[in-house]
Amino acid sequence: MKRLALLLAFALIITGCEKKETKKGETNRSTPAKPIEAAKPVQKDFILKNIDGKEVRLHIEDKSLETNVSKKITMLFFFTTWCPSCKAEAPELTKVKAKYKDNVQIFGILLDKPDDIEKFLTLEGVEFFVSTNYDENNKLAKNIYAQLHISTRNMPIPLVVMYVDGKYYIHYLGAAPYEMIESDIKNALGE
Repeated sequence: MKRLALLLAFALIITGCEKKETKKGETNRSTPAKPIEAAKPVQKDFILKNIDGKEVRLHIEDKSLETNVSKKITMLFFFTTWCPSCKAEAPELTKVKAKYKDNVQIFGILLDKPDDIEKFLTLEGVEFFVSTNYDENNKLAKNIYAQLHISTRNMPIPLVVMYVDGKYYIHYLGAAPYEMIESDIKNALGE
């Protein structure tokens, strides 16, 4: 009896546990492998819209930025209205824009949907372009965060990314003081 059980176990191991049925005249073939799906193309073109309906077009590729509003330095500020660090960063960037208005363009990229964005911008003293195109803003954020190897799952904020002549220069994750940003701007401008 032991021999019979051992022989049956051995036969099952050799033939496998898979049930293989074929119809008369067919050969037993495994099902063809599903084709590997190509990676979804990464969106490269974005349209930012502010509360007044003004549009700015961005093209992002390989840590390079092209925009229809050109200045020597372009900064993207990813933020939400509920974030205390974002609220602290907004006035710092307003000071940067005021001092370097001929060389610096700042685009605020709002990642949430506040009830009253106008009130927020007034209270925080924001005097630069802020995109309220929520869906497009979040797609842009995922693209930039991935390029910088920052988690796209949690997307920590605030994030400010600086481009000089359309090329990535530096980024600040968390609130950066005016003096630090100004120092990098002066270096970028050769001052």
